Amino acid sequence: MFRHSLRGGPRLALLLFASLSGLTLTPAKASAQSDNEATFWLAYMNQTAITPNWAIWFDTHYNHGAFFVLRGGLVYNIENGPGLTAGYAHLLLDPGDGSLDRNEHRPWAQAVFPFRISDEWGFSQRIRSDFRFRESVAGGKVVNGWDFTVRLRWQSALTYWFPDLDVGRFFVQVADEVLINFGPDAGPNHLDQNRLSLLLGMKMGRLTVRVGYMDRWIPGATGMTAIHEHAALLWFNHLIPVSEAPDRVSEEGNP
Repeated sequence: MFRHSLRGGPRLALLLFASLSGLTLTPAKASAQSDNEATFWLAYMNQTAITPNWAIWFDTHYNHGAFFVLRGGLVYNIENGPGLTAGYAHLLLDPGDGSLDRNEHRPWAQAVFPFRISDEWGFSQRIRSDFRFRESVAGGKVVNGWDFTVRLRWQSALTYWFPDLDVGRFFVQVADEVLINFGPDAGPNHLDQNRLSLLLGMKMGRLTVRVGYMDRWIPGATGMTAIHEHAALLWFNHLIPVSEAPDRVSEEGNP
């Protein structure tokens, strides 16, 4: 468990989040014309421990009108260090006509660095790489052929934990993630999207439930037009300990 203590309390936590998150993208957002959309994002995330260091990861997501995800991976939690995961995901994407007819094959890998600032404050950094093989699209329809891009993702999450209750422990979490495309099919605008979320959660033993809101800003190919998605979130995290294993902090369970 990467439990390095950071001194400075709430002020340091807020400073870290503001400086390391993608909030600096806000000026770029203001300069683009956006189409506002409302949606609902349902997610279930599971980590089943095999040994104190090894675990199996599985998560599934449904974002209405945008994507459906099935993802698995193998986790190695370094003692007093980060959590490392690598695996494969299959997705169904919207090609542009509102359906989920576009297939994607996605090997992926990530490293998560959680820090406990105090008993009330937690902060984490996550770096993820997506290797995206997607069916080609023309005119909002799937056509023959495949596109390939490498997408790098950098997420910062700040969590405040409230005092323990008999039924569990509430927390509030703010997170920001920047997603950037690389590769021959990345297009002229390499910024894929920015995800800013605010969640209220409760950890009840091995089950964590979070509800909240996400502002997902997706620029067009040129960055002059964009989709501005407002998503209501309902996310479940489930930790199954098969053997004695370290309990990872909840900010690691973001999609």
